[in-house]
Amino acid sequence: MNWLQRQLVRLRNLWRRALAENATPERFAYAVALGAFISAGPFWGVRAPLAIACAWATRLNRLTAVLASHILFVPLVIPVWALEVRLGARLLGRVPPSWHGDATARLAEIQAALGAWCLGAAILAPLFAVACGALAFPLARRWQARGVRGVVRD
Repeated sequence: MNWLQRQLVRLRNLWRRALAENATPERFAYAVALGAFISAGPFWGVRAPLAIACAWATRLNRLTAVLASHILFVPLVIPVWALEVRLGARLLGRVPPSWHGDATARLAEIQAALGAWCLGAAILAPLFAVACGALAFPLARRWQARGVRGVVRD
């Protein structure tokens, strides 16, 4: 078995374990929604610990929440964050940051954009979470109807 095949087997096992822990489709969808909310919010650097803590506090599937908290990985999260900053700036009546100039000007723009980012994330992250949870529910229900298959060892 080559490296890629081993990684695919591991990913499949991870998916099966996530579906088997707290196995109801509703709880799975809630855990995905929780992770998606964290993924779309301004929580860079603390996504996994925050997902574990929130899933533990709400008694949801921690593995699913952690995996879903990384739905938006680096190439995808940058446009989402830019959209959140623009939306927040518009709602606050500010001009969106231009991101031009020297390092000092950029740092000042970043500091000014933090409030706009949080406001934009407060609007977009719940919408993203609902959409991801709504997509996860029928997948989990279908998987449960088929029956969870055993975990393959590598």
